[in-house]
Amino acid sequence: AGAMQVVDAWAGMVKAITNPSLGSNEESLKSSLKVISGSELSEHAVAWFLNFSNAAVSRDISPNFWRFLEAYSDVPEDDKSAWTKENISKALDLASSSLERQLEVAKLVAASLGSEYQVERRCKANFSAVLFANVPEHFYEILYSFFQSHFASFEVEEAECNYLLLEVAADERKNDRFHKLCRQLRQIGALSIVEETFTEMLYVEIKNKVLSMCEKKWESQVLEEVTIWAKQKVFPFLRHLLLDLNEEPWYDIEYPDDNLENAHINITHNANRYVVLQRRLELFLYETFSNLRISEMFDIIVEYPDSLAAIADLRYALGKTHQFSELVTSLKMVFEKRLLHAGANTSDIITQYISSMKALHDLDPSGTTLAVVSKPIQQYLRGRNDTVRCIVTGLTDDSTSELFQELRKGGSESKWRPKAADGDAGDEEDGNYDESGKEEVEIWKPEVVHFGAAQVSYGKGSLDIIGMLIDIYGSADLFLNEYCSLLSDKLLAMTSYQIDKELHNLELLKIRFGEGSLHNCEVMLKDLGDSKRLDAYVHNESKKGALDAEVASWLNGKILSASFWPSLNSENIKMHPMIDQQLQSYGRYYSLLKKPRALKWKPTLGVVKLNLSFEDGREVPFTVSPVLANLILHFQDKPSWKLAELAEVTELAVDAVRKRMVFWVGNGVCQEQPPPSGAGIGETVYTVVEKATGPVMQQTTDFAMEEDDAAAQANDAQDEVIRSYVFGMLTNFKMLPLERIHNMLKMFVSDPPYTKKIQELESLLNALIASEKLEFDGSNYSLKSS
Repeated sequence: AGAMQVVDAWAGMVKAITNPSLGSNEESLKSSLKVISGSELSEHAVAWFLNFSNAAVSRDISPNFWRFLEAYSDVPEDDKSAWTKENISKALDLASSSLERQLEVAKLVAASLGSEYQVERRCKANFSAVLFANVPEHFYEILYSFFQSHFASFEVEEAECNYLLLEVAADERKNDRFHKLCRQLRQIGALSIVEETFTEMLYVEIKNKVLSMCEKKWESQVLEEVTIWAKQKVFPFLRHLLLDLNEEPWYDIEYPDDNLENAHINITHNANRYVVLQRRLELFLYETFSNLRISEMFDIIVEYPDSLAAIADLRYALGKTHQFSELVTSLKMVFEKRLLHAGANTSDIITQYISSMKALHDLDPSGTTLAVVSKPIQQYLRGRNDTVRCIVTGLTDDSTSELFQELRKGGSESKWRPKAADGDAGDEEDGNYDESGKEEVEIWKPEVVHFGAAQVSYGKGSLDIIGMLIDIYGSADLFLNEYCSLLSDKLLAMTSYQIDKELHNLELLKIRFGEGSLHNCEVMLKDLGDSKRLDAYVHNESKKGALDAEVASWLNGKILSASFWPSLNSENIKMHPMIDQQLQSYGRYYSLLKKPRALKWKPTLGVVKLNLSFEDGREVPFTVSPVLANLILHFQDKPSWKLAELAEVTELAVDAVRKRMVFWVGNGVCQEQPPPSGAGIGETVYTVVEKATGPVMQQTTDFAMEEDDAAAQANDAQDEVIRSYVFGMLTNFKMLPLERIHNMLKMFVSDPPYTKKIQELESLLNALIASEKLEFDGSNYSLKSS
């Protein structure tokens, strides 16, 4: 073509493109582009067209687009949702129609000049880049409100999402307007700009839904309801944003392993983005649910087994998120804060620990989580003086306790194995053999460990609660010794020879720990059985008058094999002549049967049941220790005794008698008259109250005072001394930590000497805090400010 022809063609192209009504100039444009293409000026024509399009967007389209949204900050809060919907719609209509006109021209240019210049793609990309070159700050707030309001009114189109392809006609769709807006967002290339905003909105909606549907709801499984809600609302909403359902096929995340090539599906970029975001949102849902249940785990354990449904949900969620490390960290912190402190009773800690074992075993059958969480609990319980006694008491005394029920299970299946693996090498008879006589070998599979390997793990089989409690000390010897001690106290406190329950408990313990370790206990129970027969013999012979001595029916002896019983501490005491005479008579009848053996009485051990009769007609029953019974029996001889006289006739120390007489004074049996001024404490007078002047404080006592009473009184006195020292120290030093208080008390308290452990001191200080005498800021103690 000649130069003038090229010039005319270029002018024709410019005129046709700049003319708003392209339709009337379409043929002219085509002929002009044909000349330009033949003159090898195609690249220049494309560059001019793109520059012209960019200028048009920058000059006309972009200002008008943002003008629709600039008044957002002046709109009242209640009207913002409706305003946002209306103005976003207007702005998108403007941008979409403008881009369509540009793409119409770009399509003609590409058809005439060649597809290798990618005119349509470049035109669309430039349009988006220029339009969103300077985004105002409030635009993202407007977008958030826009997406949130549409999500609230979004209607679910499909009840089920288990399909591979989705084809829905436009006139059948319930969200046509929203889908049109989403298509316009995709058309103008705004998805990458708005993606963070609508994703953040969906995160918030998912979190709010999880909290509203699941918080503190542990009695039934709720995770499935939340996932169904997500599949029926969140994911369809996301599809409307990212996919044009009329044109673009997509595949459901329910089929991540499907071979899409074989299915002949053309997955677009947006479809890939949809799958990625869906998986991200689904993971966020499970993480949010897991975080909620992890934060509630302590209370879930408290409610176990009523909270089994919540544990099942959490187990499924953790299978998706693998947040076992967060679970362990959270549980260790909450246990330390709410359970492992001086204010909690040891029995309550053990009960919660047992519930934790069961709950965590259900949550993670591998035992890894349980092993790691158990470690600080076991360390804390090891430092408490009464841990062993509480465990043994739970095993044997309380038939309703979980420990007793665990013991009743018995059998080799629950037998304790300290770091149990799933299967130990057994004898040949334990193996499995096929018909050919060859042993079947099970294929070994490694244990799945969810996070850092633990030092201790427990087997996957039935949970061994007793074994884990014994793991606190690493050996069963301590527990068995404590059981012997408790059994001794219980047998000595019995007022009958009924030991069926103790025999049953012993048999269960023998199944668990073996017979050899409980031989002493077996002898102790045998002693009770033998004592029953010997006691019956003594009373029968006494009735026959075999000797010139008579044994009263109220005296029943327990004859013990001293070598097999724990050390029996017996105070030296002189018994009342009536009791002493009966003891000697009982011994003579025993020697009649067991020559040449003789009984060596320990009169302060055992228990006495009394009925005290008074002049006003009162009869008050008591169950007390022999020492208390011996003291009150002397008041049958005369109604008033001086403290020194009682000490002399019983051969006990004055202080010991005085501490025990507190019981009789406190129960209204005696009254105390202080010594005269200048007289010693031994001049204190105790007199029987024959006629009650007021209501009787207590008429029946299960076992009011044992031989530990004196020690308890002494401990109370030492506590009072410690309190006075603590108040003095905090007055001088204002604030002190626990360790320094403990060390200063060891240095200065000598009468009586300070013997408490730091945990006992902490309990005493916590009691002062509870009575509002001290304050604690987390590190230091101080006097309560008035």
